[in-house]
Amino acid sequence: METPLNATIGAANLQAIKDAINTINNNLPFLIGLDPDQYKKLAKMEDARYPFVQDTIRLAKNNLELVSQFHSFEDMQASYELCQALDEISGSIATLNIKVLHTRAYAGNQAYKAGLGVYDTSKRGTKYGVPGMAAVYNELKKYFARKFKPKASSDSN
Repeated sequence: METPLNATIGAANLQAIKDAINTINNNLPFLIGLDPDQYKKLAKMEDARYPFVQDTIRLAKNNLELVSQFHSFEDMQASYELCQALDEISGSIATLNIKVLHTRAYAGNQAYKAGLGVYDTSKRGTKYGVPGMAAVYNELKKYFARKFKPKASSDSN
């Protein structure tokens, strides 16, 4: 048997959480959304590329002629620092998101299994003529009705 979660989020706590999320959003007004194709086309600076970018910043700072006419050194450094700050934030948010998703799945699992128990009990109660069970069963069975697709008609003329 699974361990019941036995947790709730009161209305005040839910509002505080929503407010905290809004505060985070308000403090990051520059966040953008990309479609999958745009994201795929980006050159990604992942962990292994940090040393490369650090070295290019160090070398460019002392040799500004290395910085192309399309990028400024200040923008390059600011983008790097923003990336570092967002890495710190995204790690915490990712961990929190996983916990929220897993807890939601677990709670949903518990609620759905309990609901299946109610359905099964009403089904068995109906089978054995327990008063009141047929009404419950008839209301719940619609969720398990199979939906058949009509067969394609084949006229052979």
